[in-house]
Amino acid sequence: LVSGSGSASPEGGMYVASGGSAVINLSGTPTKLFDNGTDKTTAVAANKYTITNVTANHNVVVIF
Repeated sequence: LVSGSGSASPEGGMYVASGGSAVINLSGTPTKLFDNGTDKTTAVAANKYTITNVTANHNVVVIF
């Protein structure tokens, strides 16, 4: 879910194999980024948010 004037790609669902990584590319600087309800704004680096060692579903919300 994206709110504000930026964008995230991919938007919507994605499949990641267990133990794999997911990368969300951001266009714009997020005010907040939440992953499963936890503030992960400080984990954004070089306009990307990376989730490593995926073992469960993640819901990411980006606010620009």
